[in-house]
Amino acid sequence: MLVERHKGWLLAVIAIFILSAAVHGIIFAKSSQKKDVDLSPRPYSRFGLSDNFSLIDSSIAELEIDEFLRQREDYVGTYRPLRASIEYIVANADGRFGVYFEDLTFHNWIGINERELFTPASLLKVTTVSSVLKMVEEGELTLGSEIAITQDDLNARFGKLYMGEDTKMSIKQLIEVAIRQSDNTAIRALYSLVPEERWIETRLAMGLPVVSIAQSEQGTTLTPKEFSNVFRSLYFSGYLRRQFSNWLLSLMADTGFSEGIPAGVPEGIKVSHKIGVWVSEGSMHDCGIVYAHRPYILCIMSKDTSIEEGNKMIERISHEVYQFVSESGK
Repeated sequence: MLVERHKGWLLAVIAIFILSAAVHGIIFAKSSQKKDVDLSPRPYSRFGLSDNFSLIDSSIAELEIDEFLRQREDYVGTYRPLRASIEYIVANADGRFGVYFEDLTFHNWIGINERELFTPASLLKVTTVSSVLKMVEEGELTLGSEIAITQDDLNARFGKLYMGEDTKMSIKQLIEVAIRQSDNTAIRALYSLVPEERWIETRLAMGLPVVSIAQSEQGTTLTPKEFSNVFRSLYFSGYLRRQFSNWLLSLMADTGFSEGIPAGVPEGIKVSHKIGVWVSEGSMHDCGIVYAHRPYILCIMSKDTSIEEGNKMIERISHEVYQFVSESGK
């Protein structure tokens, strides 16, 4: 009985094999009759990459290869004239400038010295405030909590909040003054609330190189391309909740700093931006989001220049970018 059972299983396996071979032979015979069948190996198949593009934009996934390459070239080439214009401005500037631009609709970008290192100065107020807001999100702090200004917090180098020791302000008020006025005393009071692990987490989550608080206090450097990650994180609410991302961007759209990037765009165009000034290095920075018909990130950093020259160059670059983006949308 056992032998008969094995014999039956063997016959079944042989039958399945013959049937499978016949089916595959028919399919191959039919497919080989088609003149447009591509039997050549796919270029990346040996790396285990799939030809199934279900996880990328459908308008790209459905394109034939020739059309895909043509459209990709169009995307890449769109901002080449703008890059040439900015290169000319930067080459004739008094000082060293780094520029990063990114179209937040198509995510095309261009850069000139975008990977060069600069001392960020007050640009980092944005990440400090983001750390505090994350602590508010997680219930570790509240916006209404009052903070006493200590002697260590007092700093008159930038801002007008140079008050006496033990003056009390809420976290919400300190954030508003730190961002709208770029006030050093306010940011130092907030800075003291942030533990090391939160500081590192924020930098990592917002796309900046990870350094300790001690290293930051000694002075760190960033590139315009790196710092643009902070504004991208806020725009897409990648780290903070939408309410806090939106609030922080709204504060940066309502500052007293109308030179630089805002001066290069028409009145009425919203700009959420943060300036940074480091006099000893001749640095004038301005980075932010311009809410044109296609919003974009623009981050311009400089050194070996003056505040006046820096603002003039930033305004000129900002105007050039806005004009190009506006014209390309028509």
